[in-house]
Amino acid sequence: MIVRLLVSVVAAIVALLLAEGAWSLVTGRSLVHPAPLARMQALDAERIAAAARTVGPFAADEDPVVGFHVKGSAAREFLGVAASTDRFGMRARLGGDPADDAVRIAILGDSVAFGFGVPDGQTLGHHLEELLATAMGPNTARPFVTTVACPGWNFQNQARYLQDHLARIDPDIVVMLPIGNDLDDGFGVDEAGQRSWPQRPGAPFVGVEVWTGFVLERWKRHGENIAGTQTWPLLMSGLSPESERRWSAYLRAIDELRDRLERHGAPLLVAFSERDEFARVLHERLTRELPGSPVMGLHGPREAEDCIANDPHPNGRWHRESARRIARRLIESGWLVGADAAALPPGDPRYADRGFEPTEWSVPEEYRAAWGALYGDRFDLAAGAGLWQVYGGVHPADGTVGVGCFLGLRKPGARRLVATIRPLDRASGVYPVVLTWRSGTSVIAKTPIADSTRIVTVDLPADLGSDGRVDITIEPDNWVVEEFEGRSRLAAFRLERLELR
Repeated sequence: MIVRLLVSVVAAIVALLLAEGAWSLVTGRSLVHPAPLARMQALDAERIAAAARTVGPFAADEDPVVGFHVKGSAAREFLGVAASTDRFGMRARLGGDPADDAVRIAILGDSVAFGFGVPDGQTLGHHLEELLATAMGPNTARPFVTTVACPGWNFQNQARYLQDHLARIDPDIVVMLPIGNDLDDGFGVDEAGQRSWPQRPGAPFVGVEVWTGFVLERWKRHGENIAGTQTWPLLMSGLSPESERRWSAYLRAIDELRDRLERHGAPLLVAFSERDEFARVLHERLTRELPGSPVMGLHGPREAEDCIANDPHPNGRWHRESARRIARRLIESGWLVGADAAALPPGDPRYADRGFEPTEWSVPEEYRAAWGALYGDRFDLAAGAGLWQVYGGVHPADGTVGVGCFLGLRKPGARRLVATIRPLDRASGVYPVVLTWRSGTSVIAKTPIADSTRIVTVDLPADLGSDGRVDITIEPDNWVVEEFEGRSRLAAFRLERLELR
């Protein structure tokens, strides 16, 4: 009986093994070892490898506040010059691992700090490390300089990235290079790894680049420089409610980063790479709102010999001489024990008298008067009026508005807004559309438009814009995708003119 039972069990096992073998041969799958559930999310290493196969240089960051960075472990060309990155998407450092007691310095910024258009061995960070190495005394470790920067970053992007990776970067000193786009919204990244303007209902992309786009587009299409002289984007002026809000948020963010770095034991040095209006306003506000902040200037104004051919970004020579000024300041501030500024090699004589210090900076009153004169009561695309008052959302070529637009106007005593629009073709199927008009977070009107609408009038609340300053967002509740000059874009209507009356 027992023998027959054992024979039956063995026969059953053999049959199962034969069935498993046959099933595996036919289907390529195992009954004994079923395949694991497919993953819908890639591991970090898999994402980096997949991103490397697309042409664009950028990748989405895990942190939505950072938004994007250059692809990790990659070599991408900027202005035809290769730039290598580490696995985190930061500019690759040349050299070995730092000594345990090395002073660690982080260069924080956007394309200038990144070294846009210059080789790996000519970046600001590389030159700074090489120069400081020559100034260190005997038995002192070579400083370790890392770059925390990405072309197109604003301050929010870069500060958030540094805080995300603070334990890994572990800086003893942070050198921040402020730039005009610090007031901008952050870019997004498309599927090809290129920067894109994020389009979200109720939040049109806001940036100084919008104003620049208007000027360049009008010059290209009409052969006229509508910018004139002493013009400046309203977003940077500090005159409008939105501009003041962004400047205040910027200074608070700098203060918060400074406090966090101080708790980490790292001072924050603000190094102005430009001698321009933005730097003057920032320095004036730093002096008033964050007194005692360490600041310095590099070289300015930037001239043709400082720039890459056919591009305003600084060349390797500018990076080297600016690194020399930073090195001297770090040593003289006592932040590098054992370093001697006298040991720094001599610099390029062409830069001997071009360094600047912002200690006496202020914004000239004639600048403020000029900016105020440009802050008017209307936007008129055809006439080229008020283009610098567009915060975002209006296409510079033809005034197309997609998910929304955002403008600043000023007229004391104004009681209504009058918009001249050009609807899309009836065949688009987008209409009827309801436009929501907002000032800040307050809805002031909802107006329907059709394919025959040309003029829209909105009465302003009595308590709005008592000083004449009105920031307006126009949000359509429907839009379509259309193609324009080979690119898809969102469209609800074309804004030709917006005026306070």
